[in-house]
Amino acid sequence: MTDREFLELRLATLSALLGAPGGPIASRRGTVAVARVLMTNWEAERQLLERIIATSDGRTLRSVMASWRERTERFIAGADDPDPSWRDKSGREWRAKQVLAILADLEERLDAWAASGDASWTEED
Repeated sequence: MTDREFLELRLATLSALLGAPGGPIASRRGTVAVARVLMTNWEAERQLLERIIATSDGRTLRSVMASWRERTERFIAGADDPDPSWRDKSGREWRAKQVLAILADLEERLDAWAASGDASWTEED
């Protein structure tokens, strides 16, 4: 399994979770606030994964992720807001600290999978 296949599988999982009517925990008792936080974070991760995969243009996905991380860190360093965000051309709001957290989580997942010793793992896209 390549980085791309791993991230595409994660994207498919998130899309399935988000595609359930009312979300994956709609039929369970739980606080609405927790469900909203989960759904918001999953949606942000799904959108970031879509963007990373779509804009790789022959680069490795890890290099695209590193580029996102570097630009986001520069954005935070230049921002006066304690929770800086920006909007892309399509109007999607990106919360900078959330983007960094998602990237760190994805990198950790990729590294863990690569270190798992799974014979199907390859670092190539």
